[in-house]
Amino acid sequence: MTRADGTTRRRSKADVRELGALLGSAALAGGGAEPVKGRVDWRVSLERNGQTLARVELAGNQVRWLENNAAPGTGTPPAGSLDSVREMLENVFEEPAPGGASKLAPLVPVEVQSR
Repeated sequence: MTRADGTTRRRSKADVRELGALLGSAALAGGGAEPVKGRVDWRVSLERNGQTLARVELAGNQVRWLENNAAPGTGTPPAGSLDSVREMLENVFEEPAPGGASKLAPLVPVEVQSR
């Protein structure tokens, strides 16, 4: 997970199960291929063995889903949905985890490790 300020957190798949469900439901709104308007404030990359499988980006009231070589899907889910995702991202982000945080260039994808 990466915030707009470039701070990152790594979490295992088991640690973010509920977040994954919320991200999935928000990403369902992503049907168009238009770019997001405004700055991406959250980026969550799903990786396995160092390879990015998919990425979800939140920007204002929009969500964009990018997966492998498929065209990105951008949409505007209900505001409550994105509010819930952002709240959970903040909560998960602030929880202590092995390895702690690292400061990287803004919006660098971070592996979510499977157990």
